[in-house]
Amino acid sequence: MGARTVNHQGTPGVVWLVGRSRRHVGNARRALAPYHDVDTFAGGRDVLARLARGIRPTIMAIDGRMPRRAAAAIVASVREVWDNDAFPLLVISETEREQDIAGWLAAGVNDCLTRPFGAVELVSRVSALMRLQRLYEQLVRERIERDVQDTLRRFRTIADALPHILWMCRGDGAVEYYNSRWSSYTGGGVSLLRLGWARVLHPEDVPRFMSRWDECRRTGEDFDIEARLRRHDGAYRWHLHRARAIRYAGARAITRWIGTCTDVDDLKRAEAEAAALVGGAPLGIGLLDRDLRWRRVNEALAAMSGLPREALVGRGVEEVAPELQAVLEPLCRAVLSSGEPLVNHEIAGGTPAAPHAERHYLVNGYPVRIGDEIIGLAALILDITERKRAERRAEEASRLKDEFLATMSHELRTPLNAILGWATMMSRGLVPEGRRAHAIAVIERNARAQAQLIEDLLDISRITSGELRLETTPVAPLSIVESSLDVVQPAAEAKKIRLERALDRRALTVMADPDRLRQIVLNLLTNAVKFTREGGEIRTSLRRAGRSVEIAVEDNGQGISRDFLPYVFERFRQADASTTREHGGLGLGLAIARHLVELHGGTIEARSEGEGRGATFLVRLPLVASRLDEQGARPAEPSREPPPTVVRADLAGLRVVVVEDDVDACEMLGSALAQCRAHVELAVGAAQGLELVRRLRPDLLLADIAMPGEDGYALIRSVRALSPEDGGKTAAIAVTACAGEEDRARALGAGFDLHVAKPVDLSQLLALVGRIAVRAQMLEER
Repeated sequence: MGARTVNHQGTPGVVWLVGRSRRHVGNARRALAPYHDVDTFAGGRDVLARLARGIRPTIMAIDGRMPRRAAAAIVASVREVWDNDAFPLLVISETEREQDIAGWLAAGVNDCLTRPFGAVELVSRVSALMRLQRLYEQLVRERIERDVQDTLRRFRTIADALPHILWMCRGDGAVEYYNSRWSSYTGGGVSLLRLGWARVLHPEDVPRFMSRWDECRRTGEDFDIEARLRRHDGAYRWHLHRARAIRYAGARAITRWIGTCTDVDDLKRAEAEAAALVGGAPLGIGLLDRDLRWRRVNEALAAMSGLPREALVGRGVEEVAPELQAVLEPLCRAVLSSGEPLVNHEIAGGTPAAPHAERHYLVNGYPVRIGDEIIGLAALILDITERKRAERRAEEASRLKDEFLATMSHELRTPLNAILGWATMMSRGLVPEGRRAHAIAVIERNARAQAQLIEDLLDISRITSGELRLETTPVAPLSIVESSLDVVQPAAEAKKIRLERALDRRALTVMADPDRLRQIVLNLLTNAVKFTREGGEIRTSLRRAGRSVEIAVEDNGQGISRDFLPYVFERFRQADASTTREHGGLGLGLAIARHLVELHGGTIEARSEGEGRGATFLVRLPLVASRLDEQGARPAEPSREPPPTVVRADLAGLRVVVVEDDVDACEMLGSALAQCRAHVELAVGAAQGLELVRRLRPDLLLADIAMPGEDGYALIRSVRALSPEDGGKTAAIAVTACAGEEDRARALGAGFDLHVAKPVDLSQLLALVGRIAVRAQMLEER
């Protein structure tokens, strides 16, 4: 076919002619062929087959000479697949009846051409329908284009208004679109993004980001990752990067990705700060939803539960702490329903972390709201178990203190009662001559008992303040044990208690303070005698045990209950602190003994099978090198237990000045010295005492320390400032109730020659004064 004529008939198109009459179809073909491509079909089957393959004409003309049902079937089948807008249908009809034409138009036919007609009319009618179709399609395209442009404008407006970076790329990752937020944030255009994510991401995040992006492009999975994105000023901020794949319906291949980059830097910093505050907090912090399931928890709360944080999230209260559910759940429900906070509510129970131990918690709960809606509960839980234990310990300590004060009051008042009673009776002449010696012995015995109580209290005070000091030397413990047994022998015989000894008499040596070691042994023996019933037995042993010396005191007496045994060495503890207790004392002896043993580097242990089955106390002290054993340790001095009567020293000619602000104490010392034929002058203050020293130049000065106005320290400094001719070299003894080691050191440092603690042991004091008298006599003879 030659070139088609292009004239007023319009642009060539494709015409399908459908009909069974070869003559009519041939005439129509010849008329249209010069202007259009014409295909002919004898029936509807071939037409529908070609349409099914996606091939369609510009116009289809159907010959009405075909059986009407066949022509109508073709029209119906075509319009079932292709609507009226797809291409026009022209029916060549044999009748002009309006009813027939209306039927065709209703079935989807665009126009009817009635025979007879000429070739020009056919071509004109076909061309007119083509022009109308093309005009319609143009209008549709223009409308679509306008709609697309409007949609794109709206999309860009919305996209640019978003606080996020929005981008699109092809399935291979090549970027096609970005919104204005990209440019304003990065300072670059699409060219920057086309260089690759590696150019805009933090170098540390690139491997992780690209690995996940490549994986998602391969699998089509949703892309979600946090990574730092560089800002135009070079700063990096955390962004949440998300992308979703776009596919054609029914297709597997990804045509595009649409993605966003959301700035979450402030959120991450806030979360990090909150996590630092909450995570490092010593109290458990968590967020519960309305179903009482944990949504967030910190490490402290996880530790309380005994479960990892990850295991807690999503679990309910009943799963995490079933033992606490009964009390905790109603409290939380009340907060959620009322909106009122729960403040400082104490609960107790077990958790998986400690299922068999009751723990105590302080719970606070605050409603979490969005507007007026309560969406959950913020819980703050503090483990106060140790605090509760400390409170119980404090209560116990307070109870023990009260018991101790009551006991101390009793123990101090009891000897005072005997002292005051007998002293009053004697002063009023109510004691017969034959009973006076007994009364004096009772007063002396109770005074010594009271002095021992005070000494124990002072030892406890020194222990508590860390002021108790030892003066150690190599000591043979054998002599100390034996002398201590001699001291308690009379008390044991009075109760018909048999004292057995199993003492290793080899040369065993320990580094010890002899007085304190004797105090340890005496405490144990005195306790054994006190708690052993009449006719009982006490066995004392001394032996070498490896590199230690072991001293054991075992009795068959009252014993120690299993409940009290762990506390037997604690201060102020007594197995029986009631008013009906059988044995007296302050309960300090064993506490002092333990501390003294530990100061010597040793250990002390108590054993008992229970009440009524006796007790054993074991003291172990480090044994010193055998070289010292061979050389011989310094034997312990004999017991300082005072004799029952006062030593009557001969102090004839000794000049003594006594300075004491307490008149009774001053007269007592003066009287005792005068009984020994000393010449005594009494002064009731430091100023008067200094004047007497200047005037008399005595052989000895006895002075108290604590006095009103000037104390004993000031007095001795003033005396030592005098010339020898005025008494500056006078021997001086401090007689004071300031009895600590520091007090002794301070007195000697101030200028005193000796320090004697009150209450004064007259035998000891007179013996010291006697030695000074001998020295004074020797100086005179020279």
